[in-house]
Amino acid sequence: MFPLAGLLMIPVYDTIAKIGIRKVSEDAKLAVKTVLLEKTTALFEDILFFANRNREVRRNVKN
Repeated sequence: MFPLAGLLMIPVYDTIAKIGIRKVSEDAKLAVKTVLLEKTTALFEDILFFANRNREVRRNVKN
């Protein structure tokens, strides 16, 4: 549930980041974009991990 909620919040995070980095140097903007990309990737990995784990748990409960 929480990874999905995070996924739905990505547009909000993007908007906040754009507002926050308006007046910073290009190096800082690049650093922020790198961190946001890492966080987004981690979020997708979490979604896939928990989806697979939940499938396995359901499969084991049925057996």
